[in-house]
Amino acid sequence: MAPHLSLPADTALGYNLRLTDEMLRARLQERLTPSGVRLAQWQYLRVLWERDGISQQELGQRVSRLGPNTGTALGILERNGFVRRERSRRDRRVVRVYLTQKARAKQDEMIRAAVEAIDAATAGLDESDLVVLMRILRKMQQNLTRT
Repeated sequence: MAPHLSLPADTALGYNLRLTDEMLRARLQERLTPSGVRLAQWQYLRVLWERDGISQQELGQRVSRLGPNTGTALGILERNGFVRRERSRRDRRVVRVYLTQKARAKQDEMIRAAVEAIDAATAGLDESDLVVLMRILRKMQQNLTRT
C-alpha cells in the first residue's frame, strides 16, 4: 500500500493565509463595532471614501463581490444612514452610490480602527518585510488570476 501524502496545517500556505485573514478580520471587526459598521460593509465604505459616486456595479467589482452581496451590503448601509443610492439620469439602469454626511463623519474613526488592526498584525515586522510580503501576495494573486 502506497503511503498517503501529508500536508500538516502548520506548513500549509492556504491554511496559514486563511487563519491570518480570519484573525485580522476579527481584530478589525472588534474595532469597527463601536462605529456601527460590520466588516462586510466597511469594504464598500473604504472604496467610496476614495471614489464617491461610482456605480453600484463598479463598487462591487472594486470590492471583489458579486452583485447580490453588494446589493445586500448597500441596503444595510443605506438603512443605517451611511450611503444613498440614486439612479443615473443618463442611464436609468445605472445606480450610483454616494456617501452621506454620517459616513464622512465616521471616516477617520474607521480608518483609525483599520490602522490599529493592521499595526497589531504587523507588530515587530520591518518596513522592508512588509514591502516583500505585499510583493509576494500580489504575485500570488497575479498567478492565480492567470490560472
